[in-house]
Amino acid sequence: MPRKVQLTGPLFCKLLLPDALTGAVVGKDGTSLSEIKLISGGCVWFSSKNQFFPGTLDRICIIGGNAKSTDKLIELIVNRLRCLASRFDKQLMLKMVVPNSAISSIIGHQGEVLKRLCSSTGCCINASVRVPGMHERLICFSGAHGSVVQA
Repeated sequence: MPRKVQLTGPLFCKLLLPDALTGAVVGKDGTSLSEIKLISGGCVWFSSKNQFFPGTLDRICIIGGNAKSTDKLIELIVNRLRCLASRFDKQLMLKMVVPNSAISSIIGHQGEVLKRLCSSTGCCINASVRVPGMHERLICFSGAHGSVVQA
């Protein structure tokens, strides 16, 4: 039976992380995760092992807190992922899950908001297509560490 975790808001963000990378964020016995929570002042929850976002092999990471702590949590998680990506000389990629109701404000009319964000940050940003029956869409951010954090 899954345990109940209370996340505090008012802001929440759902990220997807490959199972192998989740361990790097959590750390041995949860030490890295505890440090991230302490530094940011926010809350973090990961789906159980072998519990993936539909259609992927990615685990779900939900973060919550105020604007400052949520931004800091994303920055700290991206920093952990950057360390791993740099070991393999790969670009950093972050997947965010967004409700269908919010996607138009991110993309903008004819993609203008998304284009501006890509241009101003240098980050490559792609939104998934709408899938019937799904109430969320994925936004993938890829690029250098600084551009992904800024986006």
